[in-house]
Amino acid sequence: MVHAEVIKEGLISDVFIASTLVNLYAKCGEIDLADKVFFCLPEQNEVLWDVLINGHAQVGDGKGAFRLFFEMINSEVEFSEFTLSSVPKGCTNLGQSIDGQLVHCLAINSGFEIDKLMCSSFIDIYSKCDMVDDALRLFYMITDHDVVSWSAMIACLEKQGHSSEAIKLFYLMRYTGVEPNQFTFSSVVSAASESGDLLYGESIHASIFKFGFESDVSISNALIGMYIKNGCVDDGYRVFETMTWPDLVSWNLFSGFQDYGYPGSRSNVFCQMLVEGFRPNMYTFIRILRSCSNLLDINFGKQVHAQILENSLDGNEYVGKALLDMYLKFRYMEESYIVFAKLINRDVFTWTVMITDFAQTEQEEKAIKFLNSMQQEGVRPNEFTIAGCLGGCSRITASESGRKLHSMALKSGLLPYMFVSGALVDIYAKCGCIEDAETIFKELVRLDKVLWNTMICGFSLHGQGDKTLETFHKMKDEGNLPDDVTFIGVLFAFSHMGLVEEGKQHLNSMSNVYGVTPRDEHYVCMVDILSRAGRFADVESFVKEMKLTSNALVWENVLGACAKHGNVKFGERAAKRIFELKLETDSTYYIQIFLLAREIHLKLEELGEKLKLIGYVPQIEHVLHDVPNTEKEEHLNHHSEKLALAFALMSNSHVKTIRIFKNLWICRNCHNFMKHVSKSQLKK
Repeated sequence: MVHAEVIKEGLISDVFIASTLVNLYAKCGEIDLADKVFFCLPEQNEVLWDVLINGHAQVGDGKGAFRLFFEMINSEVEFSEFTLSSVPKGCTNLGQSIDGQLVHCLAINSGFEIDKLMCSSFIDIYSKCDMVDDALRLFYMITDHDVVSWSAMIACLEKQGHSSEAIKLFYLMRYTGVEPNQFTFSSVVSAASESGDLLYGESIHASIFKFGFESDVSISNALIGMYIKNGCVDDGYRVFETMTWPDLVSWNLFSGFQDYGYPGSRSNVFCQMLVEGFRPNMYTFIRILRSCSNLLDINFGKQVHAQILENSLDGNEYVGKALLDMYLKFRYMEESYIVFAKLINRDVFTWTVMITDFAQTEQEEKAIKFLNSMQQEGVRPNEFTIAGCLGGCSRITASESGRKLHSMALKSGLLPYMFVSGALVDIYAKCGCIEDAETIFKELVRLDKVLWNTMICGFSLHGQGDKTLETFHKMKDEGNLPDDVTFIGVLFAFSHMGLVEEGKQHLNSMSNVYGVTPRDEHYVCMVDILSRAGRFADVESFVKEMKLTSNALVWENVLGACAKHGNVKFGERAAKRIFELKLETDSTYYIQIFLLAREIHLKLEELGEKLKLIGYVPQIEHVLHDVPNTEKEEHLNHHSEKLALAFALMSNSHVKTIRIFKNLWICRNCHNFMKHVSKSQLKK
């Protein structure tokens, strides 16, 4: 309105009024209006140029300030010391040392004295451009320093990570008799925090009280940060409590105190911040989300997510990654995917985290799909990406996907990485391709304990006991001590080889020789060893001694061995115990899924009739239930291996090999049934 009156009265050409208008608009942040007033004037003098350049510098428009400075030179208007003190302010925001050095040279060539004010500006330039040596040389060129130049140099050293030098310079400043101000103390407290010298930090805190700066917000924030970083959370909390007017930074720091068990929930602190009139920023949300992750509070985390959406910060890269981290920590994969989809900059780390978490939550198909999408977006996977995805494939025994990933690892040069090669050995071993696993294993130069264990357990799983023990001895010969996983593979191999005494010896050696405490899994292996050998009296005493009567896997092993050795009485007891425990095991539910498929049973009946024509006879003697023979034959058709075979044969996919995986046992009847199916090529 005043501007309109100035134009109406014809006073816009008055230099004093025009410069005041330019200054007014610049200070109000309306730099475009300041430019319009300036360039509409018929003539611009030194004062007007200085006001406009300073205005651009004050609002952080370094490029604009620098551009105007050279326009001023080109217009042949002489610049002054005041002009040169404004231009460096803009250069510091540019972060470009060449511009600051150019202005510095102009000041020297023009014969201007580099006074303390200009010196502080140039020190700030060199600080932000990581040119500490140049800043120090300039600083020591001036002998009569005031608190501004001292503080600028101390801040420069602290910001560039030279904490000890900043502290030494503060000592020198006090020695010369210059009293520190709030800016000096803020930098010195931060330097004390980085140095980890709590005693020095406490002495600075005392000096702050001595000089009367204990109420300064920036100093209090620095003190809170220092105490938290040094583990003195109580002292930091007390500093916050004494603050009269905490700012948003203070509240952001305070929101982290709940991680250390301080009273007041995060929700109350967050609400109190809003009541106080503070609008949370990205740092607020990042800190609170991390707090939710650390304290496992997903419900409040979801409320914070709602506030993030309300504040339109869901598109912020750092807030988005903090949200993603929280949801992934709680395995909330659907929410994670929604947050991930909104991220604009999705780097290899973010993709890898998503892929790995999908794999670890048994969503391996999605992990592989994400890997393909990652490459389509032009992001190149690294060794952790491939290893994470391979881990998923090994759980679903996806050999074809594993081979594709193997090829990708070869092409990208990632195969030598232990994470990748170890995952490949694991997937091939679990998918029945033990030869491929062995080939990769033998080509590796460096082997860690995980790789040794993977190969030992792989050989053991495939019934190659000799290779299991050979690998076990090589592992020890090369200086790698076995752990609990190693002994699972070794004991399992003894079971298949029928080596009872060797199994006992190695079970005892776990704690006696290697200091490894046996787990239930090791005792189950020992039960399997004794059961396969038909030593059922030893099985009973061992199960009672080790208190394994509630372990369903133990009784499943016993039942299988009883069928093999014809021990009906003990087998009936084992079966009864399994039925008592079965509802607690996952395998029951998987079997139920198979039983629901009527088509699968029809396929089995069809196969059974065709096989009987070529001499197949169901081995009903392996059914321990006291039921008629027809029911016993029907019971054999409920075995999961047969159901899986029928399901595979019903598939439209014409594969050469059908692989069926089972934890431990396959009964003789199922083995005989599958042998006849393979020979007759009934699929054709």
